[in-house]
Amino acid sequence: MVKSKFKPFGIFALIVSVPLLLGICFILYALVSVIFFGGHIFPRGTLSQGGALIFILFFTGLSFSLVLSFVKYPFIININKAEQTISFKNVFTQKRSSYLFSDFDCYIDTLVTSLKKEDYKVIYLVKNRKAEKIITGFYYSNMEELQEALSLIKYKGFEKRYTRLYRRTLLGKAIID
Repeated sequence: MVKSKFKPFGIFALIVSVPLLLGICFILYALVSVIFFGGHIFPRGTLSQGGALIFILFFTGLSFSLVLSFVKYPFIININKAEQTISFKNVFTQKRSSYLFSDFDCYIDTLVTSLKKEDYKVIYLVKNRKAEKIITGFYYSNMEELQEALSLIKYKGFEKRYTRLYRRTLLGKAIID
């Protein structure tokens, strides 16, 4: 049985993300109050309604991306190679999902170059040509061990173009041609 291990930086990022999301929600409330409620937090003359609308769109997109990352990426992963199963438990929602290795057609991996000095690996578990689950090395320290445990699933290869995979996954499109 192989269990995912979180990196200290990954845990820190998750902890910081929650107050960040709450702060963004507060800012959205303040901006909406400028348009609809006469500006309880920001006085009406400080920010125009058009300016508030632009900021509302920006912060809504930012909050959407944060919530999406909470749902898609941070999992407690257990891989049982003997039973050929993999289970995911979301850290925030506590939703559990289990799969047989045979549920996936294949997996592919890629390398993400981050702004820090450290690059990290991302594994895409593919079902019906689409990414069903994503295991990202941003959060996990034992990516090689997790990938080795997935060796019974067909390996499709390394994809050099991470941004292509990310964009296609985000839009729900097929990542394998």
